[in-house]
Amino acid sequence: MQIRNPVTLNDWRIPSYFIVVLGLQLGLLFIQLLGTTNSSALFLQAILGFAFFSFIPGIIVLRIMRIHRLSTLETLLYAVGLSIAILMFTGLLMSVLYPLVGISRPLSPGSTLLTVNITTSILLLLSLARDQKSPEPGYIDTGAFLSRPALLLYLVPLLTIIGTYFVNQYHSNGILMLVIAFIAVIPVLVGLNRVIPEVLYPLAILSVSISLLLHT
Repeated sequence: MQIRNPVTLNDWRIPSYFIVVLGLQLGLLFIQLLGTTNSSALFLQAILGFAFFSFIPGIIVLRIMRIHRLSTLETLLYAVGLSIAILMFTGLLMSVLYPLVGISRPLSPGSTLLTVNITTSILLLLSLARDQKSPEPGYIDTGAFLSRPALLLYLVPLLTIIGTYFVNQYHSNGILMLVIAFIAVIPVLVGLNRVIPEVLYPLAILSVSISLLLHT
């Protein structure tokens, strides 16, 4: 079965692109509100927040720049790089400007989330005004994501969660050490194209990123 490639969101038609970005943004805000009263939502908030802020702003900028038809890996790398640059620049402006208007904690979670969401919304509207082109979205075969290499990549964040639990409950970091060793091997497996095929490169990056995030 084939589905639209979620990584190449900048190639999606305008209505679908807008709905996905806005839906993720509203979902993140909703989970943020739940997180203040429901501790079980904190994990989902961390995962969705990481995925959103490390990917969506960059995708929007690619759309503003009218860059389309990149490969999945190129789109992912550009989107993540641009997203990090936007977040760093936004944080710098907050640190400089907010104290001037009397905000003593410019990088508090509340002000950061609000500012980044406003920035993302402005960029989203700008992308809609700048790029009305709707190239054909790419599709991916879901069969690859049920293969043995994919299941192996799914195992990394799962083991990280289990390892973190053991560290917190039993002060044993053996599982986390095993995960770190396996993460170090993943680039080697990627280099051996027969072990982890190219279509799974974004999944490998996402798996490692989530695992490293959960380590902290």
